[in-house]
Amino acid sequence: MINTASGSFEASQQEMDAEHRMQVELATALRDAVASGADRAQVDELLDRLVDYTDIHFMSEQSLMRLYSYPDYDGHVQEHERAIERLQELRESVRDGDVAATVTFAESLRTALTAHIGDADRAFEAFLADHRIASG
Repeated sequence: MINTASGSFEASQQEMDAEHRMQVELATALRDAVASGADRAQVDELLDRLVDYTDIHFMSEQSLMRLYSYPDYDGHVQEHERAIERLQELRESVRDGDVAATVTFAESLRTALTAHIGDADRAFEAFLADHRIASG
């Protein structure tokens, strides 16, 4: 997320935005695959990719928050934990084969991720920008 090679916050923000787009795209692809009756293997693969990508992204973001002593670290992490809980509910729904519930859970997760990105992540990005200006 922070581009240490270039030291550029703008490049880092672009990377963070790309990661956020990927999360939303994976959640959308999963929702669409389930809604269109895709086979279980394809749905499982999309779900695994979404879970893995989200775990890595959240770990990276949380490491950055700790590094810069982000004041809303606890609140931000709680939002990440709620997203992980939604992913587990989604996984259970896929396992149960409940198409309607899975589509609803996938859409709920997509909506929650979009809201989180628009609020909590933007606040963190603003904090990082201010921190880099103040220390740079």
